[in-house]
Amino acid sequence: MLEHALLAAQTRIDLGRYNEAEESLSFAETAPDELIAIRAKLLRMKLSLRRNVYDAVWILSAMIEERLPERAEIQMEREFILNAALRDVLDIDRLKASVERLREYRKSAPAEIIGNLDRVLARSLVKLGDVPEALKSARSALTHALELHDLRAHANSLLALGEALRYQNDPEAISVYNKSAGLARAIGNRDGRIWALLGLAAFFLQSAQSYHCELRQLLTEPGFDHPLETAHLQFLQAIGDVLSNKQISLAVPTLAAYDRIGISWPKSFVVALLERGRLDSPIPL
Repeated sequence: MLEHALLAAQTRIDLGRYNEAEESLSFAETAPDELIAIRAKLLRMKLSLRRNVYDAVWILSAMIEERLPERAEIQMEREFILNAALRDVLDIDRLKASVERLREYRKSAPAEIIGNLDRVLARSLVKLGDVPEALKSARSALTHALELHDLRAHANSLLALGEALRYQNDPEAISVYNKSAGLARAIGNRDGRIWALLGLAAFFLQSAQSYHCELRQLLTEPGFDHPLETAHLQFLQAIGDVLSNKQISLAVPTLAAYDRIGISWPKSFVVALLERGRLDSPIPL
């Protein structure tokens, strides 16, 4: 019954049904068998991470480390969860220490765990600024996931690879994130799907900023005159402001620039955008 309770809690956490995991997890935590009780505490630690209750993560990590220090598989799983929490709060010093412990675990880890270790290392290394090593670890994680025919590990490894590619501003990140999100959706990995889409959104935001800078340099270069193109760039920026703040006043200076060259469609486009609150069709530049 306790094993079934652990399995039920794990499944519900993996599906993002955190409230539903509570009853099974609370039951498993009462186990007289210390190993089962600690495995339940590991799941409690993971649930605390998913709920972003970081103080609970630190407390549970210290307790698990103290109670069964000799069980390498328990301590490795604890380190995975702790590492994710440290990435979330961007505690660089403690994250560096966690990466070193994971590298030490990797030296003697069984083959079926290497992929998980490499995936966690990849997501940590990008936060520490070591993108080449992160790419190497992410590709290794993906290779291991494919060898093991593990769909969840495959989706998570694609996510790690997408992160590494995003940190070096590589457009390949788009297809990798999309594959991760699609696979996560297919297997019901809600958390993985959300993070892949978040990464994709972050990449597009970073790319837009980069393109805007390059465009501004071209459009303001002395000796050249690009009134329509300049208005288009301002229009794109204004659309972002309108979507964020729902205020047409933010687009007024841009609309005036179009008026000066006899183009009127942007005004009706912005009005329709405000009514819908979203972009339903391509921007007709």
